[in-house]
Amino acid sequence: MTAHVRALPRLHDELDSSHQTTHGNSERALSVGFVMVNAGETFRSPDMNKFDLAKTPANVNHHRQPADAIRVIEKITEIRRRSGTSSSGFDAIGVMVVDFANDGSPMKILDQPDPVFPYSQMVQRVAHEYAAAFSRL
Repeated sequence: MTAHVRALPRLHDELDSSHQTTHGNSERALSVGFVMVNAGETFRSPDMNKFDLAKTPANVNHHRQPADAIRVIEKITEIRRRSGTSSSGFDAIGVMVVDFANDGSPMKILDQPDPVFPYSQMVQRVAHEYAAAFSRL
């Protein structure tokens, strides 16, 4: 995610509807959300650079970091998580924070400012929920 604050309502709606779709198909299905948040100061969007970059300088988006990334993570905390098959929400959510300029430089994985949804915890929760849901198979 790179558009940050401008895309927060859409991010929330898309995540919220995805777990509803998953559980609407089957209450036993596991719904897992993974959000990669770009905490880079700059980003070269492919949508804003649909021209020959050898002939024209790239349009570069600038972000207020870490404030923009923190706002995205705060919005993710509003997404529902379920505690059983009768409730609504994700069974697990994970967040990875990266620094990615999309300019040919390598992407870096960063520590979350406040690790509310560590990737490792998401994987552990999925494994636990899978074992519990399908223990009789």
